[in-house]
Amino acid sequence: MFHKLRTASLSLSSRAGDGARRKGSAVSASPSASKQQQHSPITAYPERSLLGLPPELRDQIYQYAASSTTLTLPPTNPRKRHNPVSLLLVCRQIWHEYRLLLLAFATVIIQVQGYDFANAIRVLRNLHESNAAPLSSNSRLWILLLMSHVPNRDQRQGLKAWCEYRQRTQSQNRITSREEGQAQEHRMLFHYDFKCLPGMRPPRPPIRYTNPFEMQLDLLRAHLRMIGDLRDTAEQQSQKSDEVRAMQVNLLRLARVLEGFAYTTH
Repeated sequence: MFHKLRTASLSLSSRAGDGARRKGSAVSASPSASKQQQHSPITAYPERSLLGLPPELRDQIYQYAASSTTLTLPPTNPRKRHNPVSLLLVCRQIWHEYRLLLLAFATVIIQVQGYDFANAIRVLRNLHESNAAPLSSNSRLWILLLMSHVPNRDQRQGLKAWCEYRQRTQSQNRITSREEGQAQEHRMLFHYDFKCLPGMRPPRPPIRYTNPFEMQLDLLRAHLRMIGDLRDTAEQQSQKSDEVRAMQVNLLRLARVLEGFAYTTH
């Protein structure tokens, strides 16, 4: 996801370098042209171009474009770079104006498979403050749980590690909330969604289900039981369980939607 921003920045830098080399060859051929170029006024943007609009209108256009964009972080660190957001490649000024609004208004999906949050934690820890600030104000941050079978002990430990990480960063935020320049990844509020992978193995034999929605619902309920047990354990030990509670609420809402499809589809 964040490779898109870095790729756009590198592409703009290379374009600027090519332009500088072309200017240099022209200057060496005509010294008088160099002197004239130094004193020439800055060319104004055409009124009908994007940069010719007032900043307030540009921001509205940026917000509309960002709200229609989805940034996805895969479960593991990809070897192949993703294609950058095209609007970030137009020019350096648009890159500076649009980047923060993109992070603040785009739909951001962090994919997690088997409750392995290692890649998500790595990205959040290494997130630069300039990117963390707009993400903290984004209300469309999603964690998509990719599941294929009934949860096991390793997945329970992975979920526990994620909840402990979130609780630890929230506690640090309370201590350092009045200090400037602190990382803000812990201030982000995540929504949770659930997706069954192809070839999933539900709790019962597939022949026992009347439709695919009932199969997905049964698998989701198995994960909800694990999440509920983890929340009960944390509360019995007088530990905070804000993150696991948010996950439970979101997935229970999804289970009610699946119930409507499972019991009305024949």
